[in-house]
Amino acid sequence: ERDESMRILYVALTRAAERLYVTGSPSGNEGYRDRAREVLKANLSPFAVRHAAWSDWISISIPDHLTEAPILPAAMEEQADPHAAHADGDAPIVLPCAEEELEKTLRDRFDWKYPHAALTEVPGKLSVSLLYPGVLDPEDGIATLGAKEELPKSPAVPRFLSHKDTSRAAKAGTATHLFMQFCNYARLAKNGAAEEVERLKADGFLTPEDAALVNVEEAERFAKSPFPTFLASADLVRREFRFHMSLPARRLASLAACEALGDEEVLVQGVIDCLVHVGDEIVLIDYKSDRLTEKELASPALAAEKLWQSHGAQMGYYAAAIRYVFGKYPSRCLLYSMPLGDAVEKTVKECLQYANLLEDEHHES
Repeated sequence: ERDESMRILYVALTRAAERLYVTGSPSGNEGYRDRAREVLKANLSPFAVRHAAWSDWISISIPDHLTEAPILPAAMEEQADPHAAHADGDAPIVLPCAEEELEKTLRDRFDWKYPHAALTEVPGKLSVSLLYPGVLDPEDGIATLGAKEELPKSPAVPRFLSHKDTSRAAKAGTATHLFMQFCNYARLAKNGAAEEVERLKADGFLTPEDAALVNVEEAERFAKSPFPTFLASADLVRREFRFHMSLPARRLASLAACEALGDEEVLVQGVIDCLVHVGDEIVLIDYKSDRLTEKELASPALAAEKLWQSHGAQMGYYAAAIRYVFGKYPSRCLLYSMPLGDAVEKTVKECLQYANLLEDEHHES
């Protein structure tokens, strides 16, 4: 334990960049340093060092010339009346400066506020799934990471324990997403979803548990849509495209916090389901398994409204990420609904508006 204490003290004393303050209150302060020096220097053995206090180790290491002048100013003699006697016989308390001056100094120091307090609350990195305009909402003048809604708690668990902690619906959504990540588009269009699920299981892309949970009905709708043929004929398809980009923090805050945030930036990370390169164009596709009501399934317009209200901002951040990585915005932005069996589309300008990232002057329509 003492060895660990010595290690911690060493680390603490060697990490300061410019200046280090060490405070302590040893008992019997008068002559303390001299006594510690005499004891330890007379018998500077491992035993003596190990049985000394931190303050002893620090004290004897300070050169004499650095301890001659006190840090606080000496007591002002004119303030102390050497003939004044207290009722209890104690000596009067002598302040190092005038009481009014001391009070002003203390008030100034305790009332001081860090001028860049808003920046201390800005996270260095955020996931796209947590972003929305105003996520850094001001609270008492300070930008803080707010919560648009109570996020579902989905702890990551090993596969061999997943059956215990995750609902079947959530696991089915994950399994279907894995199917979309690894399926062969040409084989899917030709042979159908059920056969492709079996192939992915045989090749080890899906575990038997995941294969059993894939929503084959929804996967079959995708297989019969124009998408597999379109994807199979593309120049390049990037699935689960991971990215990092920097965004101005003010874009994630309300107007009240913009000035306080200044030019601060936030590192944003995310994963795009699918990027399709066709010639010089990039098509953004994101798969969604949001449950839709019968009324919404019967009306693509209602389904589109629900999907874009829920995921429009996310698509805007994805569009910005594509420009950040590839130097240009996607030509098309598609939300493919697994229950609907079709995609709903918005322009890149509309997506950027959802995310409060539209730059009218530099936007390329």
